[in-house]
Amino acid sequence: MNARPGRAAFQTGFRTLFLFAALACLPAEAYSQAPPDGGYAWQTYSTLHCVIKYQDEADLERFNDALNFNPTLLGLSPQFNISESDDVTTRLSKKVDSLFERTQVLLDMRRNMPQVVLLVYKDYVQVQSVFNTYFANTPGTAPRSWYVFEYRSVYINLSDLFPGMLAHEMAHHIIDHYLQVRPAAGSAEMLAVFVEKNLFD
Repeated sequence: MNARPGRAAFQTGFRTLFLFAALACLPAEAYSQAPPDGGYAWQTYSTLHCVIKYQDEADLERFNDALNFNPTLLGLSPQFNISESDDVTTRLSKKVDSLFERTQVLLDMRRNMPQVVLLVYKDYVQVQSVFNTYFANTPGTAPRSWYVFEYRSVYINLSDLFPGMLAHEMAHHIIDHYLQVRPAAGSAEMLAVFVEKNLFD
């Protein structure tokens, strides 16, 4: 005859399971901290969905130019339409926020979630230095871009950037903050690649 666990054992097991589930569901704000950024002289401004960290006004222009699309192509709210009178900050805000919302639509993961921090580096030399200093166990080749859940941060460089790449990294942020339990890295990567490939379809 199979012995059945006693009530006390069941309650202990349930409490343990509940604790792990509760920790897994903590909002990102409960454990996020300032992202390691290389100590550059950052300027910051916020959009609806993003916090953009950049080093000078020229970088904002380059960032806007790298996102060489019109948000109207994404079929979203007219609030993202760009007008001739918009300055570079307004244009860039509409572009990054429309990319974020388009990514939510493609993933069918639409709800309020924390802003994602976009760390905008001038070139690959800067981003390589940050990667090797803070993220590599041993010095190596940095990815073209990457997302770090613990800091809610995307690391990008202006010498190698296009809309699909940024949407890919945004997808990781959205997936990690939509699901109660973060998926396996391979599964999340498949979804992020899907977003990148189908962004303008």
